[in-house]
Amino acid sequence: MSTATAARGKPARLRLVEPGERAPRTRAERNDRVVTLLVGSTAALTLLGLIMVLSASSVGAYARFGSSFLFFNRQVLYAVVGSLAMAVTMRMHHRAWRRLCVPMLLVSVALLALVLLPGFGTVAGGSARWIELGPVTIQPSEFAKLAVIAFGAALLSRRWERIHDLRQLALPLLPVVGVVCGLILLQPDLGTAIIVVASVFVLLLAAGARMRHLLVGAAATSTLGLGLIYVEGYRWSRFMSFLNPWADPQGNGYQVIQSLIALTSGGVFGVGLGASRQKWQYVPNAHTDFIYSIIGEELGLVGMLLVLALSGCSSTRASGWRSPRPTPSRGCWRRGSSGGSARRR
Repeated sequence: MSTATAARGKPARLRLVEPGERAPRTRAERNDRVVTLLVGSTAALTLLGLIMVLSASSVGAYARFGSSFLFFNRQVLYAVVGSLAMAVTMRMHHRAWRRLCVPMLLVSVALLALVLLPGFGTVAGGSARWIELGPVTIQPSEFAKLAVIAFGAALLSRRWERIHDLRQLALPLLPVVGVVCGLILLQPDLGTAIIVVASVFVLLLAAGARMRHLLVGAAATSTLGLGLIYVEGYRWSRFMSFLNPWADPQGNGYQVIQSLIALTSGGVFGVGLGASRQKWQYVPNAHTDFIYSIIGEELGLVGMLLVLALSGCSSTRASGWRSPRPTPSRGCWRRGSSGGSARRR
């Protein structure tokens, strides 16, 4: 008999379990299953990413630097650091994230402003996105992504009961996202700004915001994004080359065409791991922006669907599903990854 049942003076309901019948999972068992799926899919994506970085970068790295393992070794280091950070943050209490979210956000904004100053930011490809600290290069926009997500989650957890109020929903979340994205756009880096906005949209969706508000916000941000693409000539040319790469096959459409050749060459099961032909200096940035085309060539449609399935599993388990009727707890709220709301002790 549970404590709550005993306190109410009501007997617990017992039922005989039929032979072969499995008892329903407890909340703890469901949460353990969710964590296993989340960590397992993340680990599988990391391992697959390391393998494909080695395969896609080996030719280019050897041609430019004389070592086929240069980018792979760097990626292994990033994976180790990321795994250690994951192990630490998984054990952090939610109150720690609430205390740290504002300092994290302030530090991220300061770094985003610092990278724009001559002498501090490192310019590559026409964008000032990095800060060099000796042998280590950091990208402030990556820290900004985590800071905005932590800040948004903490804010929404405090205002869950008022989440349908548009003013409570927009302030101060909208100005904060605007400042962060504005600094990122000054680098310029439209892609990262889109990721930040999309992350906030997923937070609002998981928190249970009104769909009407989300649709209006999505329409407004999409219009703004198209406007930002149109006003910059290089962005517009890239956008049009994506829609019709054959209009300029030796210019802006070259990368897209070569990636399509890689994808179609792979077929259903691929040409085999390490057997890509397009990575031999045909597809530019084969180990970064266009690595998915190399995955399609070497592992085929099966490998591409596997990557999408693992990504979908990790993202849905991390964000959870919409909960129309959140359950209150003592002063705080928590999204249950399995689709409901759970109490914090």
